[in-house]
Amino acid sequence: MAIQTINIGNVANDGTGDDLREAFAKVNANFVDLDAKVDIAEGSDGANLGLGEGVFRDKTENTLQFRSLVAGSNISLSSGGNSITITADEALKQLIVVSDSGSRIIPAGNQSIRIQGGTNTSTRVTSEDVFIDVEGDGLVALDPTPTLSGQLDANANNIINANSVTSSNFVGNLTGLVHNIDVRELNTFLFGFDFGSLTPSADSFYDFLVSNFDIDFGSFTAPNVTETDLGAIV
Repeated sequence: MAIQTINIGNVANDGTGDDLREAFAKVNANFVDLDAKVDIAEGSDGANLGLGEGVFRDKTENTLQFRSLVAGSNISLSSGGNSITITADEALKQLIVVSDSGSRIIPAGNQSIRIQGGTNTSTRVTSEDVFIDVEGDGLVALDPTPTLSGQLDANANNIINANSVTSSNFVGNLTGLVHNIDVRELNTFLFGFDFGSLTPSADSFYDFLVSNFDIDFGSFTAPNVTETDLGAIV
């Protein structure tokens, strides 16, 4: 209720003001209204609504106390009229995505970035996680000059369709043809020779051929100065 003002007239006893009864009726009404407001103030309190940090702190007698808003790092506060504006630094409003071939700035708002797979690579999303899967097949074929940083374990598998193999050392058995010759067959010619009893004795394979095989020099149709030493005939 608004305070009721007592009309006291223009000058004393001019008869234009409120009479005593009416004047004190207004006084009583004003005291009743004031008493009601004091009761409300004494029993009132503040409460914080919703989630987050509360603004209301305490009440001391008839004074309500509120917390002050303090700007943190990269945050600024500004007030105007009935509003307090909280502003974040522009650098916090964007996301910078950097790749091997360039970068892109994602500004604030309803912006999005897509993560897609490439050759032998796929992506998938599970809950809040993004997985990048690398498919193992064909990775070596995609590299024009593949190299190894350690030993290659073939895991008891064959290496096939090789064109040329260059090595500074070889350990183990070699199966195959060398210039269309099966090297395993050379063993019969290099080891286990039995020359029997030779007269004269042969110190080499070539001596054996000379002493055990006839040589046909053909027909001499004209004198030839070439000398041939056939050795001693026994």
